[in-house]
Amino acid sequence: PPRTGNHASFIEQLTPSGTLAIAWFTGGEGLPNCSIAVSLLEIDSQQFTPGVIVSERINYSNQNPVLYWDNDTQILHLYHSSQLGNTNETNSQIWHVQSKDKGATWSIPEPFYTISGAFDRNRIISTWKNDGVIFPCYNTSTNSGYSFILRSNFINSTWTRTDIPMTTNLVQPSIVRLNNSSQLRVFFRDRNAISIYYADTYDDGLTWPMVKPMSIPNNNDGTDAYR
Repeated sequence: PPRTGNHASFIEQLTPSGTLAIAWFTGGEGLPNCSIAVSLLEIDSQQFTPGVIVSERINYSNQNPVLYWDNDTQILHLYHSSQLGNTNETNSQIWHVQSKDKGATWSIPEPFYTISGAFDRNRIISTWKNDGVIFPCYNTSTNSGYSFILRSNFINSTWTRTDIPMTTNLVQPSIVRLNNSSQLRVFFRDRNAISIYYADTYDDGLTWPMVKPMSIPNNNDGTDAYR
């Protein structure tokens, strides 16, 4: 790792090559100059490449990298949170950087979603009609936090936001598609440290019903679901 204090790793596979890209933040959570690093594992290699810093802001703490490989454009996207170092998370934003050569070089980081308190953590998935993506996010502008999704439309290059209702204290949503259909299930980290919560939607995330607790306990630690 480039620096001490490494956390929140995220792995994505690049197709058709099979290369694995891993991103994480390095330099200490919440500290000034905490940065996003990336390493690659080629399909015929036994060792990841040395970690390279791809997004750094002076005096800011960059955290929670999320990778998304667009197989149609062959672009590797990386989103991450960014906040002033040694401050709370209420003013965080989501930033974006991308690679058009399979992780060899990266663009200049730019702000992506600048509503105060915006954070990401878990995997982006394609919409049911494959005409966009669904990006699970959460907001930390209040002491409790809540969850929402950002939905893209490839046709007109727009993003729309949908809040997930009744998610006070439920953050870091993680979404999976069920039954090869428009049904999605989202799981939440519980800030109250009681249990994992979930909700099902049957219209590809356009509307969300009330969340429910599961029998699986959660100690306010990060969760991730992948299918």
